[in-house]
Amino acid sequence: LPNCGELLVYYLACFKAGLVMTPLNYRYTPANIDYALGFSDVQMLFFHAERQADISASQLAKHLPKGLISLGVVEGALAMGVPPMLLGIPGDNTYSNYREANKSLWRETIIPLVQRMTGELSNWLSQHFGETVDIRIDLDAVPALSEDRERLWRRVESASFLTDDEKREMLGFGPREARA
Repeated sequence: LPNCGELLVYYLACFKAGLVMTPLNYRYTPANIDYALGFSDVQMLFFHAERQADISASQLAKHLPKGLISLGVVEGALAMGVPPMLLGIPGDNTYSNYREANKSLWRETIIPLVQRMTGELSNWLSQHFGETVDIRIDLDAVPALSEDRERLWRRVESASFLTDDEKREMLGFGPREARA
């Protein structure tokens, strides 16, 4: 794939699917493609549709165990979990409006991926530095989820049967420190 924003979509889609992505230089000739494929344990090759001629001319690409997949930007976004409504694809009635589709994208795709990546990074850094490192996504900073967060704050605030520490815990905060 060319070096562009869409490449990130493919990286994340592979990550979400549990695949290992090994990028090839976008400017490789068929001979370069064969050389790279010969030194790797590639099972499947994703490629941008405009590279069809070079992939077809490759001797090794034709024989990959899981085959070849030619994708454009829309297909990659759909594979990643982007709701069709956000891509401007007509006829998809999964969500009643853009706001609901956007919330779904954040809840079902972006946040789980970021949590997975930050969890792995936290583990790696913890092992590297010998102490616990905890990297988290700040959900309060996600505009698409602000309505839900405000609704939660109102519900928690009006719950008179909860202690202040229980309310803080529900909102993701620790207990208050004892005052002297």
